[in-house]
Amino acid sequence: MSLAESEKQIQTDVLILGGGPSGISCALECADSGLDHLLIERSQNFGGQLEEIPGPIPNMPAGSFYASGRDLSFAMLEHAQSFGCLLRAEVEIVEADLDNLTLKSKDAVYRGRALYIAAGARYREPSFENQERFKDFIHHRHYVDNHHFEGREVIIVGGGDSAFFAALAKAAVAKSVTIIHRSSNFKVRDDIRNMVEADPRIEVLANREIASLKGDRQLEAVLLKDNDSGRIESRRADVIYAKLGYVPNSELFYNQLELTASGHIKTDEKRRTSKPGVFAGGDIVSPGYDRISVALGHGSLAVKFIREYLK
Repeated sequence: MSLAESEKQIQTDVLILGGGPSGISCALECADSGLDHLLIERSQNFGGQLEEIPGPIPNMPAGSFYASGRDLSFAMLEHAQSFGCLLRAEVEIVEADLDNLTLKSKDAVYRGRALYIAAGARYREPSFENQERFKDFIHHRHYVDNHHFEGREVIIVGGGDSAFFAALAKAAVAKSVTIIHRSSNFKVRDDIRNMVEADPRIEVLANREIASLKGDRQLEAVLLKDNDSGRIESRRADVIYAKLGYVPNSELFYNQLELTASGHIKTDEKRRTSKPGVFAGGDIVSPGYDRISVALGHGSLAVKFIREYLK
């Protein structure tokens, strides 16, 4: 490894931003190709959104990860480290200069001959009246301890796979579970929806959205708006679990890269962005498909074309 480093300047061939599956895949491919590289991750842990998968991953063709996404992230990190990948956690990038392939943190300047962006996405925050007042009763993460839901009346907001999976998990401990979705167009797999509809502990309400949160010192009820009739109704609630999709972590690259209306980075079939030397993959790109296997493929494929660029 010939990473050149001074007190404030860190240089490498391939600079990788993001320690989820796509970034780690890129680092592994770089190591296998003999490319100097450095992967930087802003959080303490690697794996990205893998930690939010609470159960088995049956469609992963890379092994039997039947416990959780967290187990898979540990396995990926262990393999990358054993393979000699250079990874750094808790590096918060505050500024990007893509013309010079440079990323800046509070402590250092990172520069690559090529840059691979795999910064992923984050939870889309809900917008409820009185949201700030009751923020301690609104959760996003699968790994929230079940005591937050045990014996309580739980409202789950969302209409996709994650919301329905969460309903099945919370129903095992909650007093009641209600799924609220703003339309009748649920984006959930049929097999998951069938399991939810067969569970008498779960109620599904379409064409509803939360207008306001009510309570004294703690959450006691939600006011639901019927999007067909406009009627407002009150429903008992002790805790809310919000699964409203994800927002790409692309703010650093506004006015530097071509983005979609949703903020995703546009790439071509070679994982190239609109800026020479800058490549991207995973959940931050469009068109995309939020699957682990897709993110892994992006990271591996990008290195083929990064090698061509560096030549």
